[in-house]
Amino acid sequence: MAMQFEVVKAKINEILAAAAAGRFRTIGHQSQSVTALSIEGVKRTVRVYYSGGDFPKGASSANGPISHDITFNVELAVAEAGKIDIATLENPASTEAQKITAFVAAKEADELADTSWDEFFRIVWQILMDARNIDFGLPYEVANRWVSTGQKDKISSTGSMIVVTGVIRLELRVSEQVLGDAGDTPLEGFDIDMGIDDQDPVAEVSTTLP
Repeated sequence: MAMQFEVVKAKINEILAAAAAGRFRTIGHQSQSVTALSIEGVKRTVRVYYSGGDFPKGASSANGPISHDITFNVELAVAEAGKIDIATLENPASTEAQKITAFVAAKEADELADTSWDEFFRIVWQILMDARNIDFGLPYEVANRWVSTGQKDKISSTGSMIVVTGVIRLELRVSEQVLGDAGDTPLEGFDIDMGIDDQDPVAEVSTTLP
């Protein structure tokens, strides 16, 4: 049975996907799956993952429920087609005016990507902090929802793309039940074979004394 932090993560993905309205894609939501190679066409993607959590002993019972103070990282990525005229910038025959024009065009592409990320941050922040999403559709199961920080990374170039990434840190509290391990079947496609020979190593040892 899934722990509560897994349930909440799925609900956050569901809410983001429902609110996307063509403005971005939610990685991890089945209906909006996208590969890294297609980010250029997508322009903006968001990915939610569990970053860590604390289990305050004073707010929990030894046998459950146990309070779980969660931090989710909500990663934002924006990609814009680059307009960097490398040939002109690196050509020794280019005039100073030509190089300035190419440089300005590159900076304009940077600014476009940077502005797009700011808008993206605004959209996702508003979704996460919307009063209607205070419990992410899980009444009485989510508490202390709060966006604690937002961080933008430096603008970078990847081939012909200008990329801006960053993260929103979302914090909240849930209660986890202690149900014990049920010995679930491993996930499909997960190979637990460690490459150990099926033969009993003990049987291979000779019992004949010298």
